[in-house]
Amino acid sequence: AGNLLLTLPGLLDAVRDNVATDIPSRRISELAAVGQDANLNQLEREVLNPQNGYVTPEPNSAAGYILHPNFEAIRELSERIFGAATVEAP
Repeated sequence: AGNLLLTLPGLLDAVRDNVATDIPSRRISELAAVGQDANLNQLEREVLNPQNGYVTPEPNSAAGYILHPNFEAIRELSERIFGAATVEAP
């Protein structure tokens, strides 16, 4: 996690260009600080790929590699990692 400050500008650019979120921008530095202090040996990592059923590739896409999320499988993964949601998602 020590390299985070060096790679943060590129990481933020990649996130801004590829991730939609409702997290207020004023909280991003707070989240980065949590990541900076995280014990990486205790992190649980999951790859959301077709092999584990979290996404399905679009077989006939002319626009590149498009993945359709399996929201139910992702929701179950999230509940396993973070615990059950207290607020129902829209």
